[in-house]
Order: sequence, then C-alpha cells, then structure tokens
Amino acid sequence: MKDYSLLTEREKEVKNLIFKGFTDKEIADKLIVSTHTARAHASHVLQKLGFQSRREMLISEIEKLKAKTTNSNNNSNNNNNVIYIYKTGVSNNGRTIFKISKRPN
Repeated sequence: MKDYSLLTEREKEVKNLIFKGFTDKEIADKLIVSTHTARAHASHVLQKLGFQSRREMLISEIEKLKAKTTNSNNNSNNNNNVIYIYKTGVSNNGRTIFKISKRPN
C-alpha cells in the first residue's frame, strides 16, 4: 500500500488531478503554475509513491478500490464485487476522462 502522507499538500492536489485524468497542461492551468512546474510535481508524486507511470498509479488505485469493495462486501455478506468506471468527458487534447466509483451512478 502506498503512503500518501509522504506527499506535500500541493502534490496531493496534483495526484487528485491525475486521478481525474488531467494532463500536465490542464494541471498547470488549474493550479496557476507553469506546465514545467506541473510536470515536476507529477514526477515527484510518481517518484515518492514508487510508480513508473501515471497508468501504473491509476491501476494501483483501482486495485485498492477493488480490495476495499471486496472487504466491505465480505463484511456485509454481499458478494457484489464491482468497481464502476464511468466515462465523464474528454479533455482539451482529446483524452478520455474517467470516474472510478464503488457505487453505481
């Protein structure tokens, strides 16, 4: 399990934006910093958490959610072991943005 407490508050913001599918440019615009700075923050997040890529970090988060769902369902005697992934839009550069949830929309 990754230790998010290693991250600064700014890096936690960047991590959450990465989870929402933001690009470096979109992160920079949202946080009012340069693209170079946004890229550096994203790199620090990956490095501190031990990931090689954003994709690897997202897959890890999905696995963590699946494990929580499994534990929650086992405790409630419900075997509905489902993670819902919704397409929520498309970014300015054409990348698909997804939402990951333990509950149906």
